[in-house]
Amino acid sequence: MRGREQAHLLLRMAQQDLYIMEAHVADMKLIDEMWGFHAQQAVEKMLKAMLTDLVLSIPLRIDWRSWRTSSASHGWTSLSGLSRCAA
Repeated sequence: MRGREQAHLLLRMAQQDLYIMEAHVADMKLIDEMWGFHAQQAVEKMLKAMLTDLVLSIPLRIDWRSWRTSSASHGWTSLSGLSRCAA
């Protein structure tokens, strides 16, 4: 699986994290840390989708400074680039 296909998979996985948050919006038993975990997971998967769409390898740990430089050179100046890989 490469490029756009993997980006789509990552975005679908991010949607699952968002779904969990929406499904439990009124659940007072869900602790704040769980909300934070799923929010962080959704954002991380969306960012990885962006990197994958740029055909960059995704390291275990991301050096955000180099990512910012690489993403800018490919025309990604903000999260608006997500719409490109979701299409």
